[in-house]
Amino acid sequence: ELNCEIHDIKTSISSEIVECASIVASTVISASSKLLGDIEFDYVIMDEASQIPLYLALMVLIKTDKFILIGDNHQLEPIYNMNASSHLNKSVFSTLIDLYPDNYSFLNIQYRMNSEICSIASNLYYNGMLMTGCDDSFLSCDCSNIFVDNLAVCLIDTSDIEFYEEKISSSCYNRFEADIIVSIVENLRYNNISDDHIGVISPFRCQKLYIKRILDERGFNVEVDTVYRFQGREKDVIILSFCKSNDTSLSKFQ
Repeated sequence: ELNCEIHDIKTSISSEIVECASIVASTVISASSKLLGDIEFDYVIMDEASQIPLYLALMVLIKTDKFILIGDNHQLEPIYNMNASSHLNKSVFSTLIDLYPDNYSFLNIQYRMNSEICSIASNLYYNGMLMTGCDDSFLSCDCSNIFVDNLAVCLIDTSDIEFYEEKISSSCYNRFEADIIVSIVENLRYNNISDDHIGVISPFRCQKLYIKRILDERGFNVEVDTVYRFQGREKDVIILSFCKSNDTSLSKFQ
């Protein structure tokens, strides 16, 4: 009885706070919770809208007559839900960009990437329109044995040397690439780059787990994750393991 009374008091206080608030911050799912279920919003501003599938976004957008979506239709689509159609799995941002191609503003200045890294994304995905609004910075160490001429981007080509991946169910890992990554991390630490400034990314979960295990065994505390889960994170050095390499034809996913 006492617990029920406390619960009712908490619910009453929470409802009063929400009703008096000028701005409510919430996740998409929480916006349809019991606490916010009956509330209509004057405006809805949805961040990372390119990561929100249509079927989830509608739960919020039906609560308002005016909304602003912020996102990037060139980034990853939401994780696919097998219980929804391909149309409903598409992000709300991409859906509305396709329907109303003239009703959006392109934010063309970024402040996170070195300009050399930015130019790759800009030329590949944004028709060269993405600009850098900050001064370039480089690692304050002598890593010339890793990064040729201390460039911001270094590509290591493992083709034609039989650095092939190994299959695990529908995924794969590449132990040769993992060995290269460990060597790079060791060299970075030798050049006074701390572990928490380094990130390792792979498109494949098996490769992520394999690299993480080896680094842990060697006493490193480096963040390792998949492309999807690493989004939004920042590191001074990012090492990307593509993993895929074989002596047969490439699949449609490569």
